[in-house]
Amino acid sequence: TYGTFISLSDNNASAIIVNRYKNVTYITHFPEYDSNEKDIQLLYNALIWSNYTPEQHDLEVEWVKIDKPYVRPKKNFTIEARISNYGLQNETNLTLMLLANGTNLENKTLNLSSMESKEIYFNCSLSNPGTYNISVYAVPNESETFLENNLLSKFIEATNADVILVDDDKAGNYEKYYQQALEDNNISYVIWDVSKYDVPSNSTLLDFNITIWFTGDDFTTTL
Repeated sequence: TYGTFISLSDNNASAIIVNRYKNVTYITHFPEYDSNEKDIQLLYNALIWSNYTPEQHDLEVEWVKIDKPYVRPKKNFTIEARISNYGLQNETNLTLMLLANGTNLENKTLNLSSMESKEIYFNCSLSNPGTYNISVYAVPNESETFLENNLLSKFIEATNADVILVDDDKAGNYEKYYQQALEDNNISYVIWDVSKYDVPSNSTLLDFNITIWFTGDDFTTTL
């Protein structure tokens, strides 16, 4: 979220933030919790603060989604991104770039009417093992002035690990036993945390030679 602090309490617990690019005023919970007759003035101020003149050109990469946190080197995977045009002008032949650690992997060209959004899909692969910063960049119009929302990034790891260690112990700490055993035997592995990434797909499991799936103390929702 991009915005400007209008007010901040002495203990930094309550704030009022204005995002003029989306015509929104964020007011944290304390003004509402301590409600009184001054709320009418606060509401009026919020309407004034959020009033803005839309930019002529304003592209934003809303979100970036990668279908898995681990991939095999040189194996294709999918990246999805949502790009929006919040400017008053229609954008034609705009370029959307896919970058990996700053290197351009692929470009997409598209048109966006004013206030229109589109989902864009990239299919790509990574040549070597390692952690990659995957970024989607909306190349700005030469007249665009607010550029902080033109780039959005996610991290992904390309790995040749032998084992996928599926952590499904419901926030337990059982993974340490498996990790220690694998490391003692010099076996490469990655951890898939079900609480973070949900259940791995069959295609993900098939990327690895061995799957170790542990559930800790859970005995009611196991496989």
